[in-house]
Formats: sequence, C-alpha cells, structure tokens
Amino acid sequence: MRRTWMPISILLIAALLASTIVLAALYATKPAAKAGVQITDDLLREVFVTLPVETIVCLHPAATETIFSLEADGKLVAVSDAWLYWIATPEDVVEEIQNRVDTGELTTLNAFAVDPEAILDLEPDVVFVFGYTLPDYAAAIEDEVPVICFAPTTLEDILYDLMVIGKVVDKEAEAENLVNEIKAQFDEIAELTRDVPRPKVFCETGYYMGTIYTTGEGSFVSRLITLAGGDDIGNAVPAGDPVISSEYILDCEPQIIILLDYPFATAESVAGRPGWDAIPAVIDGEIHELDAESVDEISRPGPRIAEGLMVLLGIIHPELPL
Repeated sequence: MRRTWMPISILLIAALLASTIVLAALYATKPAAKAGVQITDDLLREVFVTLPVETIVCLHPAATETIFSLEADGKLVAVSDAWLYWIATPEDVVEEIQNRVDTGELTTLNAFAVDPEAILDLEPDVVFVFGYTLPDYAAAIEDEVPVICFAPTTLEDILYDLMVIGKVVDKEAEAENLVNEIKAQFDEIAELTRDVPRPKVFCETGYYMGTIYTTGEGSFVSRLITLAGGDDIGNAVPAGDPVISSEYILDCEPQIIILLDYPFATAESVAGRPGWDAIPAVIDGEIHELDAESVDEISRPGPRIAEGLMVLLGIIHPELPL
C-alpha cells in the first residue's frame, strides 16, 4: 500500500501545482478592471464612464458652461453650433469657443440635425446631451460611447447635474464647492424674503401664435420666483406642459410680468393683447424686459442659477438689499 500511495500522492501534488501555475498565469494576463464611475442621468439611465475622461462632445449649453466654470474646458472637442449663432452669454465663454473654432481646436455640430457619425469620428470618451427623452442621434451611439442625458426640471436637478459633471471631468471637489455656494445664496435670499409681501408674478417663457407658455408647477424658474419673494401664477399648470390661458392670467391680475422671451415679446406687445390693459402689472408699468444675460441666468440650468435668483429679487423686491 505504501509503495502504491507515494506515486499517486506525488502525482496529485504535481497536478495541483500545475493547475495553480496555470490559474496564476491566467489571472496575471487577465485585463484589469477599468476605473470609472457609474452615473444615473436625468432620464434615470445608468451610464458607466471610464476614467479619466480626456475628450468630451457636449451638446447641452448648460453643461458646456459648467465645464468652463470648472476649468475643464480643455477636454472639449465639440459643442453645439448654437454658441456661434444665438447663445450670447457668458461673453467670455462665447468668445473662447469662437476663438477655438476659428483655430480648429474645437468642432461645432449642427444643433438641429446632429450627425451620429460625426460624433463617433471625434472618438469622445463621453457625450453630454439634452432631452426629456433620449435624442435619436444619442440613442444611435449609446452602445459605442457613454451618453449622459441632462433634463433638469427642479433646482435640485440642476445641483445634481453640476455634481455629475464634476465627477466625470475629475473636478468633484470644485463642483461640490460650487453647489455649496449656490445653496448658501439660496438660503440667504430665502431668509431675506421669508416675511415679505408676495406679489403675484406672471413669467412668460414663450409666446407663439396666441399660445402662452410659462414656468410650470415645480419648475426651477418657478422656484426661483418663490425664493425671490413672489407668488408665481405659473404654478397652476404642469411643468411638462406649461401652457397657460390668457383668461387665467387676466383673472389672476398679476402685479408683475417678467418676459423671459424678450425680445420676441415686448412690454408694448404684451400691453396690446386683448384685455391685458386691465392687468395691474400693465397699468403700473411692471412689465420687465430682460437682456440676454439676465434671461440666461434665470433660465439656463447651469452654474449662474444663483445670479438668476438675484435678478428676480431685484425685480420682485427692489426695496430689499442685494
């Protein structure tokens, strides 16, 4: 028995050693797991982004502005061509984008007809897009490159998106500081307006062939109006379909009208709408036309959202210290 056991045991040990060596070799040659971050975007899609991110195609203006504010703009390889034609603020970002396009450092993509292949040709590490449903061009490439879709509705969404961008571009600490600064400004203004009278405010975000668009219940613009000490009549309609009737506006008798669609709608054109001459805001000359920078600060869900709150505070409660 002894003579039989010894060779078998030696063979077993040799086999175990050989398998161990094979497994060790396989483990050594197995590719290491890629470092990255799992992102839940505003459409509740789970997106894995491999880090570090070096190249970004960004087709969401608020995200582009945020990338500049976090000083990560060197990662941009393409943006929407809207920056060349109708986006006017912030002026330093607009100028920098135009300069980089002129020198060939940055590509612009058609904002109305994005070519999926044009995106893939740039070989981005991640693509930022905007849409309350995933745009078709983004759906066409999402299996080949990470696509993060931004669709913020509330103020909380905006702050979340700032943090998402910070994580992706390796500026998480800077993004957190920015979010904390914005929150502190919100808290300061909320305390300042806590006990003030709240005038009724109508904020027009669009007007097309008699259809009037406003803020919508729970939207970030409506929340800004509330923080600034106003009573937003736009809360009467849903944020997903913010159409409001002229009759309802007349019945509410707003004391302040804010035109986020200026210069397409003006104080003169609004005052000339049938029956609107009886609205207190029209009678008292409280129709406010805003310049492009103020409109963007209020309506663009990006890093200047606290400045938008300050603009609204100056309109709704000019007697309060800014």
